[in-house]
Amino acid sequence: MPGLATHRPLRPSGVDAVAFRPPHVAVLIETTHGTARKQVLGIADYLRQHGVRWELDHEPRRMEKGPPSWLSRWRGDGIIARVYSEKTLAVIDRLGVPVVNLWQGQPWTAKLPVCGNDDALVAQLAARHLMERGFRQFAFVGVQGQGWSAARGDAFAAFVASRRFPCVRFEFPSGGHSCLPPKYRSRQLLEWLRRQPLPLGLMAANDYYAAAVVACCRTAGIAVPEQVAIVGVDDDEAVCEMTSPMLTSVAIDHRRIGFEAARLLAQLMAGKPPNTQVVVPLAGLVCRQSSAGRAIEDPIVAAALETIRTRAMGPLTIDDLVARLGVSRTALTRAFAAEVGHGIHDEILEVRLREARRLLAESDLKLDAIARQSGFEHPQHLCRVFRQRLGVTPGHYRRTAKQAGKPG
Repeated sequence: MPGLATHRPLRPSGVDAVAFRPPHVAVLIETTHGTARKQVLGIADYLRQHGVRWELDHEPRRMEKGPPSWLSRWRGDGIIARVYSEKTLAVIDRLGVPVVNLWQGQPWTAKLPVCGNDDALVAQLAARHLMERGFRQFAFVGVQGQGWSAARGDAFAAFVASRRFPCVRFEFPSGGHSCLPPKYRSRQLLEWLRRQPLPLGLMAANDYYAAAVVACCRTAGIAVPEQVAIVGVDDDEAVCEMTSPMLTSVAIDHRRIGFEAARLLAQLMAGKPPNTQVVVPLAGLVCRQSSAGRAIEDPIVAAALETIRTRAMGPLTIDDLVARLGVSRTALTRAFAAEVGHGIHDEILEVRLREARRLLAESDLKLDAIARQSGFEHPQHLCRVFRQRLGVTPGHYRRTAKQAGKPG
C-alpha cells in the first residue's frame, strides 16, 4: 500500500544523503474532482520539466474521507496536500516535514505555505462579465463553513456593491446536503430562486453549485441566460459541458497550481527561504451558453429566446412561438425587437448558424447532415446564409476552423 514505510533504513547525513535516495513525497490530493486531478498532473509536469525524481505516495481517494490510514506511520521528506480538515492537519503536524497546502481559506491552515489563486480576482471577473451583459441585480450561491466559498461570495458582493447594485446570497449547509439525491438537495435553492427578482446575474462558488442552479432554473421555468445568467468557477469541463445549457466558468489554472506547489515544496525541502504564499494567475473566463446573452426584462421575450435556443434546430416559426407563448403576433414581435434589437426571424437564423458553425468546426459531418441538424431546410439555404452573414462558404469556414484548431 502506498505510504507504508515503517521499516525504512536510517538515512546517512551530508552529501551521501542526497545520493542515497530521492526525496519521498506524499501527495494528499483527492481524485474525485477534475480540478484536483489537474493539480496532480501539474506536479508531474514539474518533475518532468526539471528532471527531478521523487518517490511519490498517492492513491485514489475522496477528500472528505480525511487523512489516509497510513499517513500517521509515514516517513518522508515533504507533503503536497489539500488540507481539508483539522484532523488531516493534526496528523501532518506530527510528521514534522515541509508541507504545501492547496486548499485555501480555512483558518486552521493559515500557518501553512499555500499555493492557489486570488479569490477576489475570481469574483471580480465573474461580476464584470455579468455586468457587461446588462445585469443589474446579482446573487451568489455557495456553501457554509468553507473559507474559499465565503471569500468568493464576500468579494463578489463587495464588488457589486461598489457599483451600487444589490446582491443576495444563498448557502447550502456544509456537508449535510451531499448525502441527499440532487432532487432533494436543491429544494431550498429552488424555493429561494423563485423568490428572487429577475433578471439576475448569478455567480456560484464552483461549477458544481452552478450546475445545481441551472437544474433549479429549468425546474422553475426560469430562462437561462435571459432571466438568470450563471457563472461557475474552476472550468471543470466534465461539469460545464454536461450541464444544459453549458456553463460559463472562471478558469482557474489548477495544473499550474500543482506545478508551482511542487516548485515550492522543492525549495522547502532544500532548506531555501521561499515565498510561502504563491498566487497563480487566472486562466480567464470561458463563456458558454449559461451567460451568453443579455439581461431580458420582459418575461415573454425571455421565454421566446429560450424556446428559440432550444427548438430552433427543428421546424420553428414565429407562429409556433405565438401559439406556445399565448400572445399576439404583433405584441411578441414588437416586444422582441425592443428588448433584443432585432427581429425573431433573425434570432432563429443566428441560433441555427451558430450550431452549423459548431458542427463544421467540431465534426466531419457532410453538409447536408449539418444543414439538417442545425435547422436549415437544405444545404443551399445554409450556404446562402453563410455567404450573407459571414462572407464565406461553409467549406471555407470549416477549413479555416480546422486549421486554427491544429496544434502549432
